[in-house]
Amino acid sequence: MIRAFLKKSWLGLLSLALSFGFLYIGARGGGGVSEIRQASRQVDLRWIAAGFICVLAFWFLDGCVLHILTRIKYRRYSLIKSLKTGMIGLLYSALTPLSLGGQPMQILDMLGGDVDAGNASSVITARTLVYQSCMTAFGVVSVLAAYGAFAPSIPHFALLAVFGVITNAAFIAGIALVCVSEGATLRLTSFFVNLLSDMGVIKRREHVLGKISAQIRLFHQSYMLIYRHGRQLLLAAAATFFQLAFYFFIPFCIYMGFDTSEHVSSLFALHAVAAASIIMMVTAFIPLPGAVGVAEGSFFLFFSLFFRQDAIIPAIFIWRILTYYSCIVVGVLISFADIAFKRVHRAEIGEAQ
Repeated sequence: MIRAFLKKSWLGLLSLALSFGFLYIGARGGGGVSEIRQASRQVDLRWIAAGFICVLAFWFLDGCVLHILTRIKYRRYSLIKSLKTGMIGLLYSALTPLSLGGQPMQILDMLGGDVDAGNASSVITARTLVYQSCMTAFGVVSVLAAYGAFAPSIPHFALLAVFGVITNAAFIAGIALVCVSEGATLRLTSFFVNLLSDMGVIKRREHVLGKISAQIRLFHQSYMLIYRHGRQLLLAAAATFFQLAFYFFIPFCIYMGFDTSEHVSSLFALHAVAAASIIMMVTAFIPLPGAVGVAEGSFFLFFSLFFRQDAIIPAIFIWRILTYYSCIVVGVLISFADIAFKRVHRAEIGEAQ
């Protein structure tokens, strides 16, 4: 069980090591490890706990959105299953480049929960479309609202913002095309199947193409069923908005943990949320697990405008622990517990027979 996980996740685990390495190098050059350790001792843990509550809310709402969309077709599907699927998706998104492993692992997990492949794919696709659209909208509003605050201090801020908007908009357009046009999806699938067949990867071209085409038709039937339920889609979008708001509020909680003053303006809070939103939008398509290196660098670029010099590196450590490492630890524990439970269940069925 552990060996299989390590085999699938070696790149993500390597990225974890690199992330710690980047932070250690930053600590060595940012005032010395001893000074940073001293700054960390002064952190108000109540605010760090508030940041972790935001993380828990982010995880919970992620599962709730999946649950809202799954129950359109499967009325008795349990919230616990959706929460588990959500955490497994977050785990493999964190461990794979461009977060590409999250959605396939969620589909596999839903298949184990008696959801057929077409419906599982349509739910995960709809969830991805809602999440990406909300994140991009949040980022665009943040750029417009906080442009005057960041542009004078951050080099090439406009280019960063344009890059984030374009990459996310292109991704959303691609998903929308797959969802709306069954013909375009079939042609795209046929192109890749033929390419893999010519390369010798696929042996039985027509058989494979037929099976995939059947699943695509089922996917589109299932997606159109979801699309017709506007109330559930709006509810999913609202839950996603609050999910992202909790996530973007985490750096503000960390700042308050380091700041000793009692007078922090609401405008500063909005700027902190905007900065976190822009960081997520810009780093969404960095081809490394967890956008390792780029995420830490982006946080430093934006939040060094707010944090004391001796606090910025510890703040990055805490931010990554809350938003990245904790997701991996909890996701691994849930995955292993799920695998162990399924093995025990299968053994009990075998003994009963």
